[in-house]
Amino acid sequence: MEYVYATLLGLVNLAFLASVAIGLPGNWLMVAATGAYTWWRWEDGKPADEQVIGVVPLIVMAGLALIAEGLEMFSGLIGAKQAGGSKWGALGALAGTIVGGIAGTFLIPVPIVGSIVGACAGAAAGAGAMEYASGRSVDASTRSAAGAGVGRFAGIVVKLGLGAVIWCVAAVAAFWN
Repeated sequence: MEYVYATLLGLVNLAFLASVAIGLPGNWLMVAATGAYTWWRWEDGKPADEQVIGVVPLIVMAGLALIAEGLEMFSGLIGAKQAGGSKWGALGALAGTIVGGIAGTFLIPVPIVGSIVGACAGAAAGAGAMEYASGRSVDASTRSAAGAGVGRFAGIVVKLGLGAVIWCVAAVAAFWN
């Protein structure tokens, strides 16, 4: 029966991994689901490292989720700065990511794609607008905008990649206890 439970955990976590692409906190949901599974299957009197899933894999998963969130959140900001943008462009990229991600989800009726396109376009628009509003040239504003959009896309890819690693850690821990 343990393999059935581990398979179900893997399928639930796979759905959470897919939710990362649409801007949901799927990595944290995988950590929470795996933690709940560990708590549900916990055997009193058994050492923590001999439980169905030990404490170490949970800590590794939470650490990876934290790193993924930080990289994703600041990727547009970093992209704008790498392209020569100012602090205003970086802040615009951060704000634009949030607004664009929400708007893209509703305005582009293709699941997952709308959120990603919206977040990347929002980061670019926010960076470009703030650069231009702060007195930068159109050329400098455009470079910052492009850097923010590309950086945001890279952040999404990195978060999905780290999410895949989190999924693997949970699967290995669940099947090889």
